Amino acid sequence: MRHDRWLTAGLATALVLLPAEGRAASGVGAGAGASAEERTTSDQGTGVASPHPTLEDEQLRNGLQRLHAANAAEIELGRLGVETASNAQVRQFAQQMVDDHGRNDQQLLALAQAMNVPVTGKVYDAQQQEAQQARRTVQSRSGAAFDQAFMAQMVRDHEKNAREVGALAARARGSVPELAAFLRQTEQAMKGHLSMARQVAKAAAATARTSGEASTGAGSASGTTE
Repeated sequence: MRHDRWLTAGLATALVLLPAEGRAASGVGAGAGASAEERTTSDQGTGVASPHPTLEDEQLRNGLQRLHAANAAEIELGRLGVETASNAQVRQFAQQMVDDHGRNDQQLLALAQAMNVPVTGKVYDAQQQEAQQARRTVQSRSGAAFDQAFMAQMVRDHEKNAREVGALAARARGSVPELAAFLRQTEQAMKGHLSMARQVAKAAAATARTSGEASTGAGSASGTTE
């Protein structure tokens, strides 16, 4: 079943593409995604019938929960990087993750509301638990070791998320064109983040070697799990 009328003109106008690779941090407030979610929750609780059909594909519904969790995780980890990183490039990258994923989450929540799809639930909770464990591992380090652990985690996250979002976009292409377009744009933005993350990881490692600081347990940030 096609859903070509899901998005109104106003909603379509609000969906702005994520910035391209190398864009400077825009300064968008880090709490933007949370406020959008609060509005979505409030609207869903009013009991007012929606004119839009509900997305029935369970894999797409679960995928949107995973994307919402991924955005939340990158925002939270990004804030930690801004506060803790000793390397200026790492701090700049961390701030861009807060800005970009906050903006993407606003778009996701708007789409989910239009399709009557909840973005929290069991899948979201499971992803959040995994993200919290990874965050604690990064947070346990300091100095150059923190920088390298942080960037290694960013590389792993974006490898995984770009792959999953790409598969989700392919699944949505035939039946939900608006969602497929958003997911494809998100995939490209994540690939841009991944490329930047690898570059910043190499720079942080070089800085650590120059200063003689060890990177205990940081893992490889320049490779790929694919």
